[in-house]
Amino acid sequence: MVWRYRLQALWLLIFTGLVLSGAGWSVWVGLLLAGLVSALLFKRAACSFACPVFPVGELLWRTGERWFGRNFAAPFWFDLVLRTAKYLMLVWVGWALFANAMGTEFASVPIASWARHAVPLLAAIVLLSLFFQMPWCRYLCPYGALLGLVSMASLLKIRRSPRHCVRCHQCDHRCPANLPVMLRTTVRSPECFACYRCVDGCPAPGALALAANGNRAVAAWLVGLLLTLILLSGFGITFVI
Repeated sequence: MVWRYRLQALWLLIFTGLVLSGAGWSVWVGLLLAGLVSALLFKRAACSFACPVFPVGELLWRTGERWFGRNFAAPFWFDLVLRTAKYLMLVWVGWALFANAMGTEFASVPIASWARHAVPLLAAIVLLSLFFQMPWCRYLCPYGALLGLVSMASLLKIRRSPRHCVRCHQCDHRCPANLPVMLRTTVRSPECFACYRCVDGCPAPGALALAANGNRAVAAWLVGLLLTLILLSGFGITFVI
């Protein structure tokens, strides 16, 4: 967990620098493409280790937990329904980009009009984040949806050893995506952030690990290092675009 927090701080500085320097669209495209490559190896670790939204969301639900004594969770079936919203957002964003490329009227909507809708949406997400874990990341982020789809082919996955597991449900309780980790031997869900919360909180040594099939566990610091190198390589893509 410490390594994840350190890399979150590093990437927060990097993103802040990019925004303040007015980085062009090719820089962001390069980072987004590199993130997709990382999902083939490390699930959605780009979300939990590098995206600046993730630590903010985590800070908010932890704050809400301290204030109210608990977090709330939608029933599992309703949670499944809510997850589909980000895939609809992904389709909508894809259509918007296509419309912009084609020069249709969709792209002519004034930015101020979008901003008027964005402000109350942001306020609602911040408020919900105090009561529910990661509502933006779990239900609305279109890039997270795309990463999740790519991560279905990830080399590394959270794997549970039934022989070592003591069935305490700590992994389920600690998962910010509300996944039933203890009921799986391999977590294949596109919702998995590869955030190591379940692994670090497991009281049974050897019961949980982020690993390839049949191989040794991969440490969080190594995932973070390799992920950072992949994302930084995205800046090289800017010279091609």
